[in-house]
Amino acid sequence: MDDRDQQYRQVWQTPQAPSNPSMQPTGVQPQPVLTLEDAKIYKRVFSRLCWALVAMMLVTQLSAVGISALVGAIIPQFAQSPWYMWVVQVISMYILGLGAFYLVVYKIPSFSPAQKSTLSAGQFLGYTVVSFGAMYAFNMITVVIVNGISMLRGQQVTNPLESLAGNNWLVTLLFGAVVAPIIEEFIFRKLLIDKLRPFGDKICIFTTAMLFGLFHGNLSQMFYAFALGVVFAYVTIKTGRVLYAVLLHMIVNAFGMVIMPAVVTTGNMIATAFAGFFVLALIIAGAVVFFLNLRTYRFEKGQIQLPKGRIGGLLFGNSGMIAFLTVCGIFIVLYTLFV
Repeated sequence: MDDRDQQYRQVWQTPQAPSNPSMQPTGVQPQPVLTLEDAKIYKRVFSRLCWALVAMMLVTQLSAVGISALVGAIIPQFAQSPWYMWVVQVISMYILGLGAFYLVVYKIPSFSPAQKSTLSAGQFLGYTVVSFGAMYAFNMITVVIVNGISMLRGQQVTNPLESLAGNNWLVTLLFGAVVAPIIEEFIFRKLLIDKLRPFGDKICIFTTAMLFGLFHGNLSQMFYAFALGVVFAYVTIKTGRVLYAVLLHMIVNAFGMVIMPAVVTTGNMIATAFAGFFVLALIIAGAVVFFLNLRTYRFEKGQIQLPKGRIGGLLFGNSGMIAFLTVCGIFIVLYTLFV
């Protein structure tokens, strides 16, 4: 841990002094003071986290190309196997890419939750329903946008998930509904949240959900991944346990990548119609559960409280975030217009 990382830990452990209360209008919450040195430390944290994701994305893409070329040269018949695309993804992203990510972030201090709690079966069911509702509601927005772009370009926009979800169902279940949720939640709801925890719940939730959505690198998944990221991050922060986010992610992926495709591809019109009504029911049920519990959602402030007018500049005005948005933008444009 270098001096600047140590400063981040020290700043987190030292309460911030608010601005002079006597200068504040009556009833107005005093704004915390943000020194120039503190601002540099916080920017550096946000920047390094984003650079880590950039490293992971680039290593993943480059290694996937290399692995594909190697397989084509040595065992070309394996490229026809239902295991092929998932094996390439596991090696390129979950081993090599994750390794690159961790090398960039491991020196940034992590902060464990002050306390942990458990969810009752009813609470977990409620979050499950909200997750499904959020996923399909935001997916409807995605469908409208993607179909509009498809009409303009005269060709259907590619959804990278379709090539994976249409694979052998057992392989998809293993990698898509077990391996992927474990690794992705470890990155976004464990590593990232633990390093952003001092900034408070709202910044943790928004930042990790935004990064999670953009990290997918395509329009087809970006919006609903952001919505799911919000739910998963909230559950993780409120319970102090990433396990619940992993389970929610597993359920959502199993349903979306295995069960629903199996129903739709049967060609049975009744089954397909039922699936459509079921999705609509999930959206309505998710909205009902969300609004019924709206007053129970609580967002704790962090030890580091940023002035409201400076949050955007600190979060987005750093080299790592700019690089991350650029790389994600390139991937999104490529998948949307040229693949």
